[in-house]
Amino acid sequence: MTPDLRPLTDQEREDLRLHKLWLDDPSKGKQLNWSGKDLRFATLCFADLSDANLSRTDLRHANLRDADLFGVDLSWSDLRGANLFRANLHKANLSKANLNGANLLGVDLSEADLSQASLFRANLSEANLTRANLLSANLVRASLFNANLRCANLRYADFSNAEGVWVSGELYRTRQRLAVIKNHTGLVAFLGSRQQLTISELEHDIRQNMMPSEDRDDYLQAIEDAKQHFSEQA
Repeated sequence: MTPDLRPLTDQEREDLRLHKLWLDDPSKGKQLNWSGKDLRFATLCFADLSDANLSRTDLRHANLRDADLFGVDLSWSDLRGANLFRANLHKANLSKANLNGANLLGVDLSEADLSQASLFRANLSEANLTRANLLSANLVRASLFNANLRCANLRYADFSNAEGVWVSGELYRTRQRLAVIKNHTGLVAFLGSRQQLTISELEHDIRQNMMPSEDRDDYLQAIEDAKQHFSEQA
């Protein structure tokens, strides 16, 4: 049985108050440093933790719903089972963090560093991962319905058995990976710095593009593989 969430202690509330002062005026208050702290099951919804040091922090099953985590350092932290629904993690450092089973529905992870992070069975549906670094991240069995992967670094990321997404291997000479996401209207494709396109629009664009035939064939085969994958999932 999962224990109940716990309220913050008086000292933790004071730490947050001083951090807010520091954010408003660095000459006042004190930057929040909870590195290595035990915050399991802590209630931190709507908290302003931007630019705080939470590296190696234990946040298992913590409630961080709607929290402001802009630029926060969460490297090596344990966020298994945490609720981060709609949290702001823009430019956050989550390298090597453990987010297995975390709720990241609707989260802003744009420009976040998720290199070597573990997101096994995490819910990333509707998450904004624009320009996020997912180098060598583990997204096995993660859910990414309607997520935004524009310009994200997907190199060596593992999407095995993930839901709502199909990602190709590295494509021929460009070394890019095609990502196809399922949303409410169909399939959308993300390829490098291109804007989000429907898979049909991307296919048309590739056919019209002046490129070596080997490259074109590689891209078109990847598109067919994506279509086949989602057809089998239907």
